[in-house]
Amino acid sequence: MAEDAMITRINGYPISAGFGDIDSVHKIPHKGVDIAVPIGTPLHAISDATVTRVNDSGALGFGKSVRMKTEDGTEIIYGHLSRVTAQHGDHVSAGDIVALSGNTGHSTGPHVHVQIVSDSGALIDPTPVAQLAAEPSGIMDHVRGFADWFVGKERDIIAGPVRSTLSAFLHDLIAVLNINSAEIITLAIVSCAGGMMISPIIGDRGKWMGRLFIAFWGGIIWRVTT
Repeated sequence: MAEDAMITRINGYPISAGFGDIDSVHKIPHKGVDIAVPIGTPLHAISDATVTRVNDSGALGFGKSVRMKTEDGTEIIYGHLSRVTAQHGDHVSAGDIVALSGNTGHSTGPHVHVQIVSDSGALIDPTPVAQLAAEPSGIMDHVRGFADWFVGKERDIIAGPVRSTLSAFLHDLIAVLNINSAEIITLAIVSCAGGMMISPIIGDRGKWMGRLFIAFWGGIIWRVTT
């Protein structure tokens, strides 16, 4: 980063890679500026423009990205998005929300890549105007942005850890059963016998209790002996 070397934050968000930077991730001069905004942050058009391309390159490159072109032919690119809200061919005005930031493509953390290319193909340092792209929005914009990002991921975010925890618990339980199989079988036999003995004393309710004991411990015996 040449003339903007002292700028380290944009609208309170850290700059994770500046224009022209060369580092362990960028082996050649960085073509834009990376702003470390949280996933789901609304991103605004920095100028009146037409959406010329909406792309998703998967785990490569920019991942989800949007390209816009101004009237004078200048191209504006936002990369590593979680969602593009604008459509190909849309005419957007400066300040319109066109995408939500993300962590897609070849990325080392949540951020947005902002790149500007002139009509002649020359790279332009976007740092002076990048605050217009990641301009802080109202609280409801952030809530909606997070909701849009969250929808479709709730299964992985919530159900995934639950499944993993339950699977680990069952694995540990089976290991304990296998290690202590002799003691467990003895306990099962005693419990079943006890259940059958108290059944006549407490009547019909006791019959169901005895059956429950037998079913439960019968299952345990089957598991540790198979």
